[in-house]
Amino acid sequence: MIERLVQACIKSIPKKLKIKVRAQTQDELIARALDMEEGNIFEHRNYLFVEEEKRKRALAVRTAISGPLLKWVSRRETLSVPSEAQLPGMFGPHDFRDSMCT
Repeated sequence: MIERLVQACIKSIPKKLKIKVRAQTQDELIARALDMEEGNIFEHRNYLFVEEEKRKRALAVRTAISGPLLKWVSRRETLSVPSEAQLPGMFGPHDFRDSMCT
């Protein structure tokens, strides 16, 4: 019985129709290639025009600085601090704990 249901389902599914595509002739392929080339040439010229406009706008925005320039050079300072030296009135590492416990 299950086999009959499976076969019925398989028969009820329509098959995909294959669309036959006619092979293009050499003349049709060449004509198609020439049309595509014309479109590509137009797009390339348009691209070059847009890029040239972008370059012109970029040059117009940049302003040249004339005159002297100041440059800041940042250098790291080395400080020599003795490791065991303490400032007056400051607790040492053990002094603080001892003062809190008493």
